[in-house]
Amino acid sequence: MNPKTVLIVDDNEHDRIICQRALAETGWQLIEAATVSSGLALLATSKPDVVLLDFRLPDGTGIDFLSKIADTANSPPVIVLTGANDVSIAVEAMKAGAVDFYVKDMFGAHGKILKWAIRRALHESEARVTASHAEQEIRLAKSVLRHITDGVVVTDPLGNIVSANPAYCALTGYTAEQLHNENPKILRSERHDAGFFKAMSEAVSQTDFWQGKLWIRRQDGEEFLANLTISAIRNDINVLESHIGVLNRITESSQS
Repeated sequence: MNPKTVLIVDDNEHDRIICQRALAETGWQLIEAATVSSGLALLATSKPDVVLLDFRLPDGTGIDFLSKIADTANSPPVIVLTGANDVSIAVEAMKAGAVDFYVKDMFGAHGKILKWAIRRALHESEARVTASHAEQEIRLAKSVLRHITDGVVVTDPLGNIVSANPAYCALTGYTAEQLHNENPKILRSERHDAGFFKAMSEAVSQTDFWQGKLWIRRQDGEEFLANLTISAIRNDINVLESHIGVLNRITESSQS
């Protein structure tokens, strides 16, 4: 695992030394800047994992620094440090995007909590990135489901429909709202006997999978032949969470 990089932006050498000593045993790489402009330059070139930012700097404030990175993708978490025990400064910094705020102690007492504060900031940042990636994957999956021509339905462990994509609704003649909490049994055709559906249910129960052809009865009573694939979805401890059904109509030319 690559060591973390901490950018310290502080014009006070004494305060930088306190940070250096507090983080000496972490194995993290420390890089330093004394101004807003030099800190931003290092931020762009060194890509630090976290920033320790003094609130008052020779060429501006921590707010100036935070405002410059507010719209920057994947900007690191920023912890603001200040010698002023002023609540309004803390509020201003947090509103500008800082993840944490600490008051400096001239004897370096605040250095004792820096390691903990940085680890917490890194953990929260990684959690946000993970959540963001998960949200992106969900959005992508939803987009795919909206546009594919196969009908896709998801049911809960009891077999009740949780969601159905537009293609599934178009194939069956039901709206998503009408299908919600219904059982796919409403689509069964009398062309199949009870033994057919019993065998299907047993296959899914025993192997978590079934694939075959069957007749589907639409809401308007029309029936059509379709390919259906049913897959069971289980969690990490093998508990059934849902079933996914993929349905596509078999055209007359395909039947012949």
